[in-house]
Amino acid sequence: MVFMALDHTSYFWNKYRVADEGLRGNFPHYADLPQLLTRVATHFAPTTFIWLAGLMVALSATKRLRRGDSQSAVSWHFTIRGLILILLHLTIVNLGFELEGWLKLNWKEIFLLQVLWTIGMNMIILAWVRRLGVFVLAVLALLNFFAFPLFYQPLLQFTHPNPFLYALGIATFAPSKVSDAPIVCLYPLIPWMGVMILGYLWGLGYVKWVKDRQAIAPRLMGKIYLVLGIGFSLMFLMSRYGNGYGNQIHWQQLTFSQFVTLSKYPPDLAYLFLTLGIMFILLAVSLKIKKRMREKTFLVDLLVTFGRVPLFFYCLHPLLYGSLAIFLGIQRQFGLPVVYLVWIIGLGILYKPCQWFFEYKSTHSQSLVRYI
Repeated sequence: MVFMALDHTSYFWNKYRVADEGLRGNFPHYADLPQLLTRVATHFAPTTFIWLAGLMVALSATKRLRRGDSQSAVSWHFTIRGLILILLHLTIVNLGFELEGWLKLNWKEIFLLQVLWTIGMNMIILAWVRRLGVFVLAVLALLNFFAFPLFYQPLLQFTHPNPFLYALGIATFAPSKVSDAPIVCLYPLIPWMGVMILGYLWGLGYVKWVKDRQAIAPRLMGKIYLVLGIGFSLMFLMSRYGNGYGNQIHWQQLTFSQFVTLSKYPPDLAYLFLTLGIMFILLAVSLKIKKRMREKTFLVDLLVTFGRVPLFFYCLHPLLYGSLAIFLGIQRQFGLPVVYLVWIIGLGILYKPCQWFFEYKSTHSQSLVRYI
């Protein structure tokens, strides 16, 4: 979450920021190595969000079923939660990202579909297809990962004369900023659906084989996460070095900059391998730190506080970082030192509201805030 905030601080304040990796074949070029590393270091954030969303569905659905809720009741719970995510995205979040366009009712900026959109919509889909069983879900996830690269090139030229069907295609599998459709989409449902299903299946496995074995769970999970992190990282290196299947944008020269410039819109296989590798390694490291830590530091408390209210943090942070820059009329006028300073100050400002909201949510568990 804090790395995501860094990326979005850069979006509002950094005059050298480059993005849109892979969008309709775009191969960006960064101003220098610090700009490249600042961008690449944040890549794992959406993959982690979406994987954890699938994991959360598995843990919550299992808990609800065990206490006697029906399958339909569980599906409707996640359908409502998904709709709330989409509503918050199209209002509060997009108001923060595109304040001027939203207030002028510019439909392309109101219907700017980013990560919260794909989490919400895929949650609704998962709420119902999860009842198809583990085998069917595993097949769907594998197809999302390994069959989608077959369509990289055709999707670059995707269009449709009907604006509604064009918008549907953009939102589902062919992200685009410039089109005749009344939307902009950076996070299509496919192949992000595969990441969410993967998180869901992982959650089911965790509940079945690990969760109730508290004595070995942290140690076992730490080892599993580390092995998976190294495995996905090796698959990324092989995939990217091969420069073939699984790469939507190909390096022309084998330089570090071109090697780590991956397609994010949509995420190609190399991008997913890298970000999943980073995610699992960080999970392994965090479990190791938790095991050895006897007292909480301020940094840990800060991260835990944000982690307890992720949706609240997500909705609030663009309003802080973006609206301030827009209000002062200083959007994208600074270099990285100012970007990092604003990012750190913003995290400090967000700490107290997130702490307050967690306490409020804890005492109002039956109200609508339970969905946030």
